[in-house]
Amino acid sequence: MIKLSDDDIKAITYCLRHRIPLPDKYRYILFENNKEVELVWNGKNKKTYKKVFPFQFIEQSDSFLGKDIAKRTLFDDPPKNPLKDDGWANKLIQGDNKAVISSLKSGPLREEIKKHGGIKLIYIDPPFDVGVNFTIGIEIGDEKVKKDPNVLSELAYSDIWGYGKDSFLNMIYERLRLMHELLSEDGSLYLHCDWHINGHIREILDEIFDPGNFINDIIWYYPDKIPSGISRLPQNHDDVFFYAKNKAKKQYNTLKILRDVPRKMARKVWNAALKKWRGYERDDNGNLIYDICEDKMADDVWIVPAAPVVRGPENLNYPTQKPAEILRRIIEMSSKPGDIVADFFIGSGTTAAVAETMGRKWIGNDLGKFAIHVARKRILALHEEFRKENIPYRPFEILKLDNRPQTLFFQANTNPLEQKEEKLIEKRKKRALSAILDAYLAENTSDLGMFQAVKGDRVVYVADLGTPLTKDIFQKILKECVKIGIDKIDVLAFEYGLGLFPKIYDEMTAKGVDLAAKLIPQDLFRKYHHKDYKPYFREVSFINAVPHYKKNSLSIELTDYSCFYSQDNIHPSDLRNNSTLIKVHKGQVVKITKDAEGRLKTEKLTKSWSDWIDYWAIDIGCKQNGKALKGNGDFEGSFAQDFFFTNTWHAFRFKQNRKIELQSPFFNYSPASVKKVAVKVIDILGNESLMFIDIKH
Repeated sequence: MIKLSDDDIKAITYCLRHRIPLPDKYRYILFENNKEVELVWNGKNKKTYKKVFPFQFIEQSDSFLGKDIAKRTLFDDPPKNPLKDDGWANKLIQGDNKAVISSLKSGPLREEIKKHGGIKLIYIDPPFDVGVNFTIGIEIGDEKVKKDPNVLSELAYSDIWGYGKDSFLNMIYERLRLMHELLSEDGSLYLHCDWHINGHIREILDEIFDPGNFINDIIWYYPDKIPSGISRLPQNHDDVFFYAKNKAKKQYNTLKILRDVPRKMARKVWNAALKKWRGYERDDNGNLIYDICEDKMADDVWIVPAAPVVRGPENLNYPTQKPAEILRRIIEMSSKPGDIVADFFIGSGTTAAVAETMGRKWIGNDLGKFAIHVARKRILALHEEFRKENIPYRPFEILKLDNRPQTLFFQANTNPLEQKEEKLIEKRKKRALSAILDAYLAENTSDLGMFQAVKGDRVVYVADLGTPLTKDIFQKILKECVKIGIDKIDVLAFEYGLGLFPKIYDEMTAKGVDLAAKLIPQDLFRKYHHKDYKPYFREVSFINAVPHYKKNSLSIELTDYSCFYSQDNIHPSDLRNNSTLIKVHKGQVVKITKDAEGRLKTEKLTKSWSDWIDYWAIDIGCKQNGKALKGNGDFEGSFAQDFFFTNTWHAFRFKQNRKIELQSPFFNYSPASVKKVAVKVIDILGNESLMFIDIKH
C-alpha cells in the first residue's frame, strides 16, 4: 500500500486538477514497485487498433499466363502446378499498413492465413529517417536518364511520417502491437533500422515482445560505403533487431555463410543426447582429423556489400532498397519452405522476391502505389525466368482496402477508437470538402445547385468521398451543366469508376462542356497542414487500344496514351548555374539546364506517348467471380464492383530491358465467351488507367 500524507494527497490532487506535472518525488512514491522500463512520448496510445476493412481484389497473375500465351488458347486447362494446388496465392496489398494488418488479423483473410500455418516471419524496414523525403528515379522510354534525386517527389513517393520523432514512434508502436498479435506463436519479427532511432525502437520492441524474447541485434556492416563526415566516425552499419513471439517455440535454422578463405579445422564430434560438442574426432592412430571448411556459422555481424543496390544488377532505383542477401539470411534462419513471410513496408519488393526464390509464401504491403507497381514488375520478371527453366511458381494477386472505409480512414484525423464514427461522418465530410477546396484554391459557393465551388471561370464539383465516381453521376453533372449553362467544369474525386474514359470526355465535348476530371491526392488529409506540403491534383489520364482479328484469333494493340501531368511547384528559377532540373509539364517530361551564364535550355525527354508506358496488360473475357461479362452494355453495377483484373498477357519495361511491346501476340478466342477485353496501363510514375474494348462476334 502506498503511504501518502494528507499534504501529499492535496498536492497531487492540486497538480492533477490544474494539469501541472507532478514533482519528481511523487514519481518514486507512486511507482516504487514498478520495475519495468517504458519509453513515453507525446501522444502514446496503448489501445489496440481493431478496425477491419474488406479487401478489394484488383488484379491476379496466374501461373500459366504470360509470354507463352501465343502457344495456347485461353480456354485450355492450365499446366499442372503443384504450388497452386494448396489454394494459396501470394499477395501484394496497397493500403495503410495499420488498417491492413488489423484486417488480416481479424478480417476474412484470417482463416486463409491460419489454414496455411499462420505468418511465421515478419520483416520490416520502416522509413526511419524521420523528416527526410525519399524520391524515385524514373527511366523514360528506351533510355536511362540521370536525374537530381528530388525529381518528381510529389508524383512518386515520399516519407509520410516526416512530422517529428513522436509522430514516428506512435506510428511504429501501433503497428508493432498489431504485428505481434498477427504473428504465429512460433513466429519471429526482424526490424531494420539505423542510428536515427534505433535506441527508441529497441525500447518499444522490449515493451511489446518482452525483453525475454529478444534474440539478436544483428549488425549489417557495409564496407563498400564511401566514408563521409570529418567530425565523427563514418556510420557504415545498420541494425536488424530479431525478436521471437515466444522464445521457447521459435523456429530457428542454423545459418552458415561462406568464408572469405577456406580454413583447415579439426573435426568436432556432436553429442545429440547432450546437445553439445564432445571433443574432436581422431583416426585410429590418435591423430586429429581435419576438414577444409569453406563455410562457417554466422554470427551477429553481417558483412554484406551495399553495391548490388547502389550500382549492381539488383538496383531498381528505389531509395530504401536493401540487398537480397540480407533477406536471404533472415528468411533462411526463421522459416522453412511453404511458410508465410510478410513485409508491411514492402518498398521495392525484395522480401517478396527472395521469399519466392526460396519457396516461401508471402504477403507484401505498402501504402504507395508506386511501391506496389515496382514489386509487381519484379515478381513478374522473376516468374518469366522461372518459366524459362520450367520451375513452378505460385500465382499472386494484388489487393487494396475497399475504397469507402479507406477514404473515411483518411478523413478521420482523429482516433476512431475514441469516437463514434457514425455521428462524425457528415462533420468529417464537410471538413474534408473545405480542405479539398482550400487546397485546390477554389472558392466555395452555394448558388450553383449540385456544384460546390468556382475557380476562375470554371465550376468545381467534388465527388462523394466514400465511393468511386460513376457514369450515373457524370450524366447528372452533364445534365445540370446543360440546364444552367455551364461550359467549363473541373471534377475532383479520389477514384473514378472502371472504364469511364475517354467516353465521358467525348460525351461532354459533344454537349459543349469542357471537362477536366482530376484526382484528389490520397495523402491530402494526412499532409495538408504540413508546411512543406504542396498538393497536386493531376488530371485523369486515359488510353486507347484497338483489337485486331485474324480468322479465329485476336490481338490487342495499344495505340495512344493521353497524359496531362504538370508539376507547377518546381520552377526553373530555383536552379543554380551549371545544374539541371527534370520536371513534368503538360504531359511531357522535360529537362531544363541552366548554364554558367544563367541561360536556360529545355529538352523534351518524352519523344512519344509510348515513353510514358511502363507496364500494360490485357484481361480477356473480363470475368467476374469465374463468370464472363454478358452483353455489350456499359461496364457498371454489381459487375464493376466485383470485377478484378486477370493478367492474361503483359509487357513491361525493366531495368535490364527498356524496350516494350505495344501489341500482344495473336491467340485463339471464343466469340461466344469473350465479349469484352480490359486493357490496363501503368505509367512511369505508377499511375494506373483502364479501358474496355467491345469484341465483335
